[in-house]
Amino acid sequence: MKYNTLFKAAVAFLMAATLCAACNKTDDPKNTPESEIVTTFDDLSFFQNAFVKVKIATETTESYEVGEIISVAYSVGEPIYENDATNLYIGVEGIDEALEYWDACLAPDITRTSSADNKYTYTLTDEEGKSQGTVSFTPGAEGSVAQITTSLPGLECFEKVTFLLNSAWPFNDDVEPINHLGDIRYFSAPTLGSQAFVCIRERSNGVKPYYVAITKDTYLPYKHKIDEKLIETKWCPGEASAKTIYDLLHKDWDFFVAVFDEAGGGKLDLDQGCWIDKNQFQVVLEYQYAFNLTNGEFERLEKVYHEPHRRVLLKVNWIDDDALSFIPGENSGGYTEEEPDNIFDGQKGTKWCAGTGKRTGDSFAFSGKKCWFVEFESLMPIAPVGYDITTADSAKKRSGRNPKEWALLGKKSVYDAEWTVLDKRTDGDLPAQDSKTKNFKFNTTSNGSDWRYFRLEITEKKDASLVCMQFADFKFTY
Repeated sequence: MKYNTLFKAAVAFLMAATLCAACNKTDDPKNTPESEIVTTFDDLSFFQNAFVKVKIATETTESYEVGEIISVAYSVGEPIYENDATNLYIGVEGIDEALEYWDACLAPDITRTSSADNKYTYTLTDEEGKSQGTVSFTPGAEGSVAQITTSLPGLECFEKVTFLLNSAWPFNDDVEPINHLGDIRYFSAPTLGSQAFVCIRERSNGVKPYYVAITKDTYLPYKHKIDEKLIETKWCPGEASAKTIYDLLHKDWDFFVAVFDEAGGGKLDLDQGCWIDKNQFQVVLEYQYAFNLTNGEFERLEKVYHEPHRRVLLKVNWIDDDALSFIPGENSGGYTEEEPDNIFDGQKGTKWCAGTGKRTGDSFAFSGKKCWFVEFESLMPIAPVGYDITTADSAKKRSGRNPKEWALLGKKSVYDAEWTVLDKRTDGDLPAQDSKTKNFKFNTTSNGSDWRYFRLEITEKKDASLVCMQFADFKFTY
């Protein structure tokens, strides 16, 4: 208690001295204090993550140099022209839907205004109230429904967002699959295995579907050990994602209550919440926050085993057009956040990166060789004629990590005793370019149709002396 009192007194003295010094400088216009407006959000970060989530290396490692982009994932919108990758496009029915996206991309602390002509410009600020630049919403810009343009020096990987009418969306294809509200699909969650995920936002032009699952009687403390087993929470959403999920669910709450019950997640009752990545650190105690799915309020809860039966919300806001899903089990692993399931997420900015120590599987296609391998399945029997492989976003600098020798194998039923080789390469020759896609046609005579289960084996990388093998994406072609 004595030390605590002394500490408080010292802090009060320093604050008083600082204020006094600031007051003495106000006569000099160069030293005028910053605006007193202080926000609770880093508005630039909120705006950035509303469209593109970027992970940047904070230190130099074997894989990345400090400041290098590790991964890029599009939350909403997509670049549709290779020569214009910084312009994201979203398909909408009209200006009202575009305005919904505009409103959702602004942090909750920004004071909205009204405008008869729907033209808006806002200055984003950091948590200290300092300007970060401006964003503007302009209807009818360049013949579009609307555009969001920016003057934000700290923005990563995109410069503007263009809203197009769905009827004018380029490359429209009537046979392209759409993920409907309430669709239930199974994805693997870390340590939990297969979980039933429910579609709460349909796939549309420039907008990826949003799948979530609510686990039943499960507790996932952040990096905490339960019975000496580390439970990971990398699929648990942060505050912005949790709020988005809440908004989507409440568009048709009764409908989703029934669907989640059907999926085995239980009723979405008042006491159900999801954990979010908002930690508050104090001297001794550490808290996490739960987002109440029914009333949208945040609750602060102690992490350590209190209320162990809270529901936990998981999310997966992507699904590949081919609906390929990773099968958890004895697959070759990868580095943290660079696991093999990344090659099915449709995102060029994520990847599977695994060290030589993970090349421990016995190859079925190359007798006597060890391999990195991943097993996966489609939602229904398919008849592909080939596949695309996309290189990692650091392939230009590290082309030696590209796979060189690999094989793709298939089964038509989980009960098949043997794998059938669909394609086999001894010199795959992937391009030494970042995020570059190359197509491969099946080179065997046993491809046929109705394949459901697959195994990709990689036995060699281009430079045998390097530690890692890596690539970003895998997708079937028909």
